[in-house]
Amino acid sequence: MHTITQHSLRGPSTHVLGMALDWRPDPRARPLAAALAYWNSLALAGLPKRSDLSPRAMLPFLTLVQIYQMAPGGGSFTIRLMGTGVRPIFDRDMTGETIERPWPDALDNSTLLSRRMFAVFDALRVEPAPVLASVPRTVIDKLHGQPLATLFLPLSSDGLSVDMVLAVTDVPNGMSAS
Repeated sequence: MHTITQHSLRGPSTHVLGMALDWRPDPRARPLAAALAYWNSLALAGLPKRSDLSPRAMLPFLTLVQIYQMAPGGGSFTIRLMGTGVRPIFDRDMTGETIERPWPDALDNSTLLSRRMFAVFDALRVEPAPVLASVPRTVIDKLHGQPLATLFLPLSSDGLSVDMVLAVTDVPNGMSAS
């Protein structure tokens, strides 16, 4: 397995921790396609900032939005927003929760999910570009191993470095509470 930072040298996709990362996303799901088009429109002026986001413009995918703030140094991230369409997957609103980087020897599903999130965030710090992360079988217990895809879109406070991420998850039918 190659490291996540080698993806730009290896082509448009990378596999890490059982997850495919597509660095040239062309999502088929409507909310993900709408989110990518919106982010691309903001990125014409450089790396978008959270203050550039307009809830009104994000209506087609707003309930599926998550915003993550990465701590300096990458040791943790805080969930700044979890949309109402994503909350049912976790049976709760995780807005405000801080997730610490897991210990290497922890092996449960929650830890694997956290490792996957940190892998994406670490990659976005190196290469600030949209990435579609997909898994053939999610480790989120409530989804019973279904496939899952999330589009991760980098954001910046200073317009230069990635310190926040806008994510939009293609929630399986019947799971979201719009």
